[in-house]
Amino acid sequence: MKKFIKLITLPTLALLLVACQSSTEEQPAESAPAESTEQVSTESTESTESTSGDAESEATEESGEEQGSEESDAAASDNGEGTTEEGESATEDTEEASETAATFAFYVTGEEAPIAEFSVEDAEGLSVLEALESNEELTFNFNETEGVVDSIEGYENDYTVGNTWTYVYNGEYAQLGVVSQTLEAGDEIDWYYGTIDEIPINVVPE
Repeated sequence: MKKFIKLITLPTLALLLVACQSSTEEQPAESAPAESTEQVSTESTESTESTSGDAESEATEESGEEQGSEESDAAASDNGEGTTEEGESATEDTEEASETAATFAFYVTGEEAPIAEFSVEDAEGLSVLEALESNEELTFNFNETEGVVDSIEGYENDYTVGNTWTYVYNGEYAQLGVVSQTLEAGDEIDWYYGTIDEIPINVVPE
């Protein structure tokens, strides 16, 4: 009887051992999918974070570009306003200068355009001669003996044919000489070289 029990017990124990080993081997296999799932989840999280980071980076770059563009536009606008203000200031200065200046033009018979012209700033109180002397580019000669200008830009008085220099004061006959005539702001002095008949106005008082 004891032998019979032993014979039955031994196979039963063997089956139990085999079953335990089988269960132990299946357990890691079942945990593998869980580990795989965790790994996929981690990778998915990292991918999401990477995508989010890229989106934030792109948004930051776009924001920086927009801000730079706005700053550039603002700078251009300020520069444009500065240029406009400078232009207006220059125009105002020119207008103010023209109001206090006297203008000179020099004509030769047969020539349509003046051979020279210039303005004298702050001319008020100067004589015609002093205004001429203030321009360093103009070449002329004042004959102190006769009290007249007898040469301008190489054109000399030629009394044999009657070609002389005569000036017109504000479109009218100049009653005073170049030393005595005092200028005022806005005066126009036109010089003509030619005979009395060729000068556009009557310079000989009636």
